Amino acid sequence: MAEFFLEEESSFWQTKEQISCKGRQGFEDYFQHVTRFRRAVDKLMLFLSGKSIIKACDVSHPSTPDIIRNKIEEISQDYIRQCLDNNNVLDCLKFSEHQPYAIRETFAAIVSKRFANHMITPEQILLLFGSSTQWLDMLIRTVIVKSLHRDVANKEPVKLPIVLTPAGSFKCGGYFPYASGGALHYIPTVFSNAYKLTPELLAAEIEKINSDTSKKVVCILLETPTALGQNYTVDELADIAAVLSLYPDILWIQDWYSLGTEHDDVLPNALADNLSIAKQGCTISSFRRDWGGAAAYANVSVMQSFNDALIQELSLQCSETYFYVRPPLQKLQSFVTHHIVSEMKHSEFQKKNQLYFKKQFNEYEKAVYTTNEWLNTTLGTAGIHYLFTTKVHSGQFGFLFFNHDTMKKGKINNGTEIAELMCLYSKCRVMPTLLSPMGIGVDPVGVRLNICLSEDGVANKLQIDDMLERMGALVLAIEQGSLVHPQFASLISTLQAGKEVNLQQLTPVEQELLCIHPI
Repeated sequence: MAEFFLEEESSFWQTKEQISCKGRQGFEDYFQHVTRFRRAVDKLMLFLSGKSIIKACDVSHPSTPDIIRNKIEEISQDYIRQCLDNNNVLDCLKFSEHQPYAIRETFAAIVSKRFANHMITPEQILLLFGSSTQWLDMLIRTVIVKSLHRDVANKEPVKLPIVLTPAGSFKCGGYFPYASGGALHYIPTVFSNAYKLTPELLAAEIEKINSDTSKKVVCILLETPTALGQNYTVDELADIAAVLSLYPDILWIQDWYSLGTEHDDVLPNALADNLSIAKQGCTISSFRRDWGGAAAYANVSVMQSFNDALIQELSLQCSETYFYVRPPLQKLQSFVTHHIVSEMKHSEFQKKNQLYFKKQFNEYEKAVYTTNEWLNTTLGTAGIHYLFTTKVHSGQFGFLFFNHDTMKKGKINNGTEIAELMCLYSKCRVMPTLLSPMGIGVDPVGVRLNICLSEDGVANKLQIDDMLERMGALVLAIEQGSLVHPQFASLISTLQAGKEVNLQQLTPVEQELLCIHPI
């Protein structure tokens, strides 16, 4: 038995190692575009025209409420002055309580508003300073390691632990499961259903994976809102919960983006409202976008669960030695955070924040419609959506999709390639949203856009119109046969490596497309 087990274990780890490379590659491709490619393009545009490319990503509310900004400054100055007066600066740098009860108490009250069937207690809350991605790291690692240990303890062949998530999910990044010894599996979703998970899709994927004797599903990650800003209804979550209740060994994780966002006065729904699975998982969130500019002062992530054992397990990992919880001046950050959440608990800022974004989305949708009318008139077509967006029910990003036939004509294969053309040809810095490594890209290809830059509605409209006019010129060039992605292949390769480019290195075609097109 021992020899047989060692043979299986060896085979398992070899498989894991091979898969890990693929899992990490998608994550690295994404950040390579963000960090290297866009910076190199920006340098090129400055060289060619003396102007930076238009920034078109990373939306947040432009202002922090004065009451919060002023109070934060007051708290910070008083705290630092006290440290200096007492000559105990080193003590101020220490973090005496990792889980400050006052902050947990306030967060519990805020989180309770999002649940229909429960009141949340501070004991059911854990905190970490920073992004909620760190909770994913801890949770996925915990469930995968426990699964592997269980197989070893039972002297059974080791099964590859699988983490499920609907195609297009951002947070998983395709890497955490592999880093912990498991693998990620994207559940196919379709654009026509706004890339939402359905109970039929979930049940089918669980059964397919579990029928393989070398694998088992250990976790499902559900992001709400979805990658395209769509929230799940109460009935949709109830149907998903009914499937999960049949598999009590599968941990579910609901990742609320900033506790979700309100739209049309509707709060996001909670998977844990379904009592049959309430203790089978947890809800995680960061508060960055709920707070708008306040995030610059305190970025805190919350993990909530009704499972006492899970809370206890993770609280042991949230010690002072855990690398995620060691920012400088932690006591000060703790005090400031408590004040911010206390103010937000009673503030109208969240509501104003959502009304602001709703107004921006409405203006954005009108502008996209106008751009399509112009494209149809110019090209002599009728009713084709060369550029289109989804009706966003929740979330704070604008998504722009391109007609699939247009993508074929431009020999564009995925979101990264359209983002590259936008940066180079349209001089707009965009985020490749629907990356093939993240499970989407076969359906209409799209990118994430910034749709609001300031509180000045006139300035926003001018920026949106200018950006969409540039996108329209890109579509016209593709539709009229003067532009395909491979024309930039050599230049893109150089820029992806983060290398600088000068005019002498550009081909005549590249010079014409970059400098002489009508934008």
